[in-house]
Amino acid sequence: MTQPILVDDSDSSDLQYQELVEMQNDASVKPLFNMKGVTAWFCEETEIKYPNATKCARELMKPFPSSYLTECEFSAINDLWLKRRNRLDIT
Repeated sequence: MTQPILVDDSDSSDLQYQELVEMQNDASVKPLFNMKGVTAWFCEETEIKYPNATKCARELMKPFPSSYLTECEFSAINDLWLKRRNRLDIT
């Protein structure tokens, strides 16, 4: 849903389908998404014109669960340990 002009709208509900079709044909939305990208979903203009599509897009763009951040931290610590282990000079 980051590029609504390129979305295949066959998977959407009726209201979302109608809004996506309108959005794909709306000349004022294309420059907004080209200029702002994904953050265009958080603009008031987009939310006022297309509330159902905006709500759906925001649900899809929710941040990763906290386990993702924990896994990143463990990977960073693991990388540090591997670098230290590789620096050991055993002679």
